[in-house]
Amino acid sequence: MSKPFEEAKSNWSVALAILSAGIVGMGIWYGVYRYSLTQTEIPKLIEAVGTAGLSLAFGGVLGGVIKVLFDAWNDRRAARASEVAFYDQLLMDFKSVYHTVEQARFLIAAHQSAKTYGEQMRNIPDAIIVLHNVRRATRQGFPDLYKDLEGPIRFCIAFLKRLMDEYLVEYLAISRLQSQDEANNKYRRESIAGGVAESQLNPISKEAWKEILKLDELDVLLTATQTKDLEPTAARAAFAPYNRAFVRYIDIASYCLTLRLPGGEKARDAKWEKRRKACIRMVQTAEKPETG
Repeated sequence: MSKPFEEAKSNWSVALAILSAGIVGMGIWYGVYRYSLTQTEIPKLIEAVGTAGLSLAFGGVLGGVIKVLFDAWNDRRAARASEVAFYDQLLMDFKSVYHTVEQARFLIAAHQSAKTYGEQMRNIPDAIIVLHNVRRATRQGFPDLYKDLEGPIRFCIAFLKRLMDEYLVEYLAISRLQSQDEANNKYRRESIAGGVAESQLNPISKEAWKEILKLDELDVLLTATQTKDLEPTAARAAFAPYNRAFVRYIDIASYCLTLRLPGGEKARDAKWEKRRKACIRMVQTAEKPETG
């Protein structure tokens, strides 16, 4: 987007050119006019010069005004296009953060291993960095937008940091249990292949996964995922902590950005307006969101 002082400089240059054209044109015409007062007959060349001067004065001013108006319209159009691209990029940033967390949620639940837990948690810092970058991009030049996004950014980062803090504390012990599980299960497979009856061996070892299931913050993700066989009411209840801690704020941010895109006003909704204002109020009063 163009800076205000650059636009002002450009407008002054055009205004000076218009003024110069008007002065020069009127000067030529006035000179011919004064000359004509002392003559009984004006040579055609002098008359043509006067006409040209008058044309320069009016044509230059009119053309200059038209150019100023066109340039102003073009600048506004370019600025709006740049602004829309900016909003669209921010929307994609929030979507990328949501994708990162959703991928972790489903893959950890599906694979049930410390390896996948570690792999997916290592993507979370990137999501936090994206949110910090959005905060920096909006804080200075977009005060109204920053007011809308400050809460969603803050609460999403808080949730992701809780996941990371838990990971930093717990992962090493869990990864060691995973190594033991793999060794025990390898021995089990080899014994079965060697003819030992499966009933004579220990069950498949899942000690690492049992420890993962004890993690409080990760449980918010896993509980929200394991809703397939639940009744609708129970499924909503299982998803609610994850929604309160994270999804709600991604949705509020997306709503606020959608309103600023072309045609976005059609998406304005009383329910989401209430949530947007509630989020702003939580920031202003330093109120913490529900996480349980």
